[in-house]
Amino acid sequence: MSLALQQNVDDNAQMRLRETLKTELHKAETENLEQRAATLRLVLCAVRDRDIKARQKDECSVCEETEINAILRHMIAQREAAAEEYDAAGKIELAEQEREEVETLKEFLPQCLGKTEITLAAEEVVNELGAECLKDMGRCVSELKARYPDRIESGAAKSAVKKLLL
Repeated sequence: MSLALQQNVDDNAQMRLRETLKTELHKAETENLEQRAATLRLVLCAVRDRDIKARQKDECSVCEETEINAILRHMIAQREAAAEEYDAAGKIELAEQEREEVETLKEFLPQCLGKTEITLAAEEVVNELGAECLKDMGRCVSELKARYPDRIESGAAKSAVKKLLL
């Protein structure tokens, strides 16, 4: 594959989540789902802000999908904290509204691998790297996290690799 074609493929991969968010926003606006539309507008604004900051620092022209996932996780954490505060203050309706936003945001995050998928991925990495002892665990976990960004937690990866290396 030529370098120009590879760059185009990479750009398309980065734009998938961004385009999905835009499409879902348009659908929410068309169907008069005000809460969902407002949440998606906030996400897209945060992504645009991150793009602007990246361009100002000459880092890149648009933020990557992993960066968008980080934005989504941050927004989820904010809303979960707000929901707890509203619950403590007895403002149940506002807490429910925050939880609805959390559910909307979670739809766009990649699903974590299941236990069997993690085990299979760990077996594959251990075999490919020729890992034989616990000293190789860090290398294996790093490779797993590189292959499955945002889809595998460190603890689960460490556990699966450790079982194979013992």
